[in-house]
Amino acid sequence: MSDVDNQYAKSLGLVFQMPAELQQLYASFNLDVKKHNGNDDFELPMPATYVVSKSGKVIKAFVPEDYTDRLDPEEILIALNTL
Repeated sequence: MSDVDNQYAKSLGLVFQMPAELQQLYASFNLDVKKHNGNDDFELPMPATYVVSKSGKVIKAFVPEDYTDRLDPEEILIALNTL
């Protein structure tokens, strides 16, 4: 999936503006956010996991503030087994 300029993520409220100090930290690690994103917005999407039923009901939502945090696959399987 490609989400140019984070348009879909923005519609879900899953984008954050990188503060200046975080931009500087990324630059110190030679991570070029502008080049990677293809714009000057310094916005990043938040990782999110949703388990959605066939009827469209969200059964499980996981949207951590810490972008390095991920939902344990076991929790996803538990949610899937409730469908």
